[in-house]
Amino acid sequence: MAVDDVIEMKYMGHIGPQQTVNVRHWRVQSELGTGATLLEIQAGLDDAVHTALKAVASDDWTYDGCKTRKVRPVPATAEVIRATNAGPGTRAGVAMPYQVSGLISLRSSFAPGNVRGRFYAPPADRLDADTGMAWDAAYVTVLVALATALTNQYLIGTAPNQSTLVPVIFRRTPLLAHIIDSFVVRGNPATQRRRATVNPGDDTTL
Repeated sequence: MAVDDVIEMKYMGHIGPQQTVNVRHWRVQSELGTGATLLEIQAGLDDAVHTALKAVASDDWTYDGCKTRKVRPVPATAEVIRATNAGPGTRAGVAMPYQVSGLISLRSSFAPGNVRGRFYAPPADRLDADTGMAWDAAYVTVLVALATALTNQYLIGTAPNQSTLVPVIFRRTPLLAHIIDSFVVRGNPATQRRRATVNPGDDTTL
């Protein structure tokens, strides 16, 4: 990889017949030596996020792994697939309805106010929300931990060849990458209408 390259990570999962896909982007901020390879970056960003992602999800949900590619500069590279960390969520109990999730708003002080990223967590356990449909304190804590994992900077690779990756909000038109420097965790469940059945046309089963 090279400085200013943008890497796309798709964090994949499923619950019942529905697939969950969250797409996030990181930019190569700096490099030591020749920098990390795409496979090293994929492994580093997968290892950094998967535990926190499983911690917000019902054990009815399964993390299937991730798909990764370089999207800037164009043309994008082919996706590479990694399922090393695949496994179920860690919240015991009955899952909330498939379309209900925790919502993390990802923000950048370098972008216009209407340019924000969103991350919809997989379905939580039904007991994670009270009767007033607000998340309980314990669940907010794990959502914050996930948001932190998604907004950290990471030094990835093996010395002397390493890359520093920073999280960004990526805009394809034009090709801009705004550094994420804050997040907001929503205190009550949100709905996500765009979850699809497993293996829709343009997605490969992991």
